[in-house]
Amino acid sequence: NYQTEEGSNDSMVQLHNYIANHNLKEKTYYNHVTNLLDIDNYIDFWVFQYIVNNTDIHNYRYYNNPNINNGKIRMILFDLDYSMYYARGSSYLDYIQNPDDSQSFLNTTIIRGLMNNDTFRKRFIERTAYYLKNVWTKENIEKEYNSLYTSINPEMNRNCMRWNQNYYQWNYYASQIKSFAIKRISQIPNEIKIYFGLSQEEINEYFG
Repeated sequence: NYQTEEGSNDSMVQLHNYIANHNLKEKTYYNHVTNLLDIDNYIDFWVFQYIVNNTDIHNYRYYNNPNINNGKIRMILFDLDYSMYYARGSSYLDYIQNPDDSQSFLNTTIIRGLMNNDTFRKRFIERTAYYLKNVWTKENIEKEYNSLYTSINPEMNRNCMRWNQNYYQWNYYASQIKSFAIKRISQIPNEIKIYFGLSQEEINEYFG
């Protein structure tokens, strides 16, 4: 967790304050941030949130230890119950950078500052493309979904009876998760194109 009072020695608060007071377009300032924050981990964290369209970004966790990875901050994936049901589209990248979102000031200040840097923006696009080509593929989604469904389904009828829930409704919502994921991965390249102002040639180069 973080503290917000002045003078806090919390690493995330220090990072937030540094970014709030420095323009990360400047290479020197950006490089300093990379000494404090595991950039690839931070990008992967937000790429995942973007793909699953998690709309509850306020409840988040991070970890750092001076004896591990030079003390760099690493994000922890946490609290995804508001994901994979509603697609904001390309506006999601605006959503996570909303400067008026006071509940989430650390999130928005840090990601907004980093998005000002060309190196970070390029890396964000590269990692998004990597995950769509190697992890979030239609084949992988269907395989993982079917594995989980097969494991959970035998218990769900009994569970729904126990808690007076509708088994058929659960089945419907379960299928919606798979449908969402498959539709979502097809939307993202064009969303990236619009948000970052890329040409179709650039999109083809990144996403294939």
